[in-house]
Amino acid sequence: MDDKASKLLYRCLLDKMEPMDVPGEGNCYYHSIGALLVGRSDKGQHLLLRALCHVFMLIFPDHMKAIIRADSGGEHRSDRQVEEIYGKICFDIYRRKTYAEKFSLYATSWILGRPIHQYWACFETI
Repeated sequence: MDDKASKLLYRCLLDKMEPMDVPGEGNCYYHSIGALLVGRSDKGQHLLLRALCHVFMLIFPDHMKAIIRADSGGEHRSDRQVEEIYGKICFDIYRRKTYAEKFSLYATSWILGRPIHQYWACFETI
């Protein structure tokens, strides 16, 4: 899809979307997905989703490490570097109110069996 078509599609999607109010304390991604799944996100759904993402990462470490290697931007990463990054990702998702990164999006997509597309705000006019 060329750039102009992509912007047009994005604008059409925005016309049909409505803002969703979710807390912004570091769990906003998980709150948003929880609200989409059950219609609201005030009963701890975000914590369950965060825990499921963590469990996914622990159950499929080789899968996650392959993604870390592929995400290196062409730079070679040693096994030790990959282990350190993997450990940090698992620690962050489990222990902290950290914002979701691409690894959380990937885990959520796998858990739900649905693709997740990430769009960034575009302030250009078409």
